Amino acid sequence: MTLRRTRTAPRRRGPRARPRKAAATVLAAGLCAIVVVCLMAYGERFTPTARVTVVADRAGLVLDVDADATYRGAEVGHVAHIARTDDGHVRLALDLYSDRIRKIDRNARVEIAATTVFGAKYVHFLPPERPSGAALTEGDVVDAQHVTVEINTVFENLTGLLEEVEPQKISTTLGALADGLRGQGTPLGEALESADRLVGRVNAEAGAALAQDIADAPEVTGAYADAAPDLMTALRQGITTADTVTGRQEAIGAGLRSATAMSRSGTRVLDDNAGPLDRMLHLLEPTTGLLAEYSPEYTCLLKGLEVTRERGEPAFGTTNPGMSLDVGLVPGTPIYQYPQHLPKVNASAEPGCYGLPELAPGEHAPYLVTDTGVNPYPPERTEPRLTGPTVLEYLLGAPEIGGP
Repeated sequence: MTLRRTRTAPRRRGPRARPRKAAATVLAAGLCAIVVVCLMAYGERFTPTARVTVVADRAGLVLDVDADATYRGAEVGHVAHIARTDDGHVRLALDLYSDRIRKIDRNARVEIAATTVFGAKYVHFLPPERPSGAALTEGDVVDAQHVTVEINTVFENLTGLLEEVEPQKISTTLGALADGLRGQGTPLGEALESADRLVGRVNAEAGAALAQDIADAPEVTGAYADAAPDLMTALRQGITTADTVTGRQEAIGAGLRSATAMSRSGTRVLDDNAGPLDRMLHLLEPTTGLLAEYSPEYTCLLKGLEVTRERGEPAFGTTNPGMSLDVGLVPGTPIYQYPQHLPKVNASAEPGCYGLPELAPGEHAPYLVTDTGVNPYPPERTEPRLTGPTVLEYLLGAPEIGGP
């Protein structure tokens, strides 16, 4: 049996094949366009947005582009761009939906928080404590007040701490702490209860004091505001003083070193003479007490001496050289007789000026009569008299001590 191969002529594609190919291409392109449009619609690329900038110290490790931006738990936009500034801060460009940004107050607080402990971060707007009444607008810049710490950062810091601390020492410390606390539960509980009561009383008192301080704060701040120009002037003058001190710092340092050396020498002297100084101060105590008791008289005495000096200057040649004298005789004193002439330490008087510092014309100076025993210049009179001693009394003395 013989097989024969026969060739069939290839079929020629007619004009009908080209429209099918074009239709397939258009269908594929349409499907791709539909997918792209769906994705863009899902990503809300067709929703009008307003660009707002958030500045934070850091953005965290798990905050990425397209992260959500929420307000009161509802999504209001997403993170469009993250960039680091030259001063180390982070600028987050947020695209907020135009129909929702009007509901966010301009004073709203911003936090960069995480959904869970290990979850991704998002930007969260919080209602302000004091609303401004104005809505957030495009181009505004808001400072982030708080950024949640990542748990891996905590683990990293804890790992670094554990690497530096030796486990044996930790075990020893914890064992000693356990031994110290064992059996001390009751005293420790009582101590904690006492501390709680004490803190409660302190908080009550401190609360009242704090309320009073807050009430007084406007008055204090007003006083500082009134004194602000003077304070600024003093600060500006302090700059000159500081420059002077800086320029003379070597001399000031030498003076301080000398003062330190002198203080050390003085300390040694005082240490060596502490006992004698203590005894001297005890001995001076009665004298200083007496001087303190009669201290009101010192001013009168000094002023009286000043008046006497002014009135006595003409008698001592202030205008012309020489001295003017008023010479008189003093009666002789009688011979000492025992026991009539024994002195007494019995004088006492209240502090007083007794007419000082200046007596009025015609006024007699008060005379203080004291019981001190014999008077060397009898007779005892408390005011001036015209009659005087006789010649015999001048020569021989008064006939009787204390006579009239």
